[in-house]
Amino acid sequence: MIGAVAFLLISPYAYDYDLPIYGIGIALLMPDILRLGRPLEQALVFGLSIATGGFGLLLSQLKLTLSTEDMYLAVAGLTLAATLGLLWRILNRAHPDASHHEPATFVAQNA
Repeated sequence: MIGAVAFLLISPYAYDYDLPIYGIGIALLMPDILRLGRPLEQALVFGLSIATGGFGLLLSQLKLTLSTEDMYLAVAGLTLAATLGLLWRILNRAHPDASHHEPATFVAQNA
């Protein structure tokens, strides 16, 4: 489920038409966000989610272009990366020792 959010970071662009994938990922993670997340973390996830799509929407509605010759101002990549880190932190509470497990070993059974 977190892969739906991380998927958007594969490309250097986070276009508005790619963001429904993000919405699906957040919707699937919502029960865990509400169960494991602290109120401030929940507010940050929701606020970053609004900022991810809202910044481009605001610029398009105001007919603004914040650019120089070669660069356009974009915040979706930054907000997606911050959201992914925050989601990782929240979801890691379910299994805090999961990152410290040794690799599984094959145990031969006597037949």
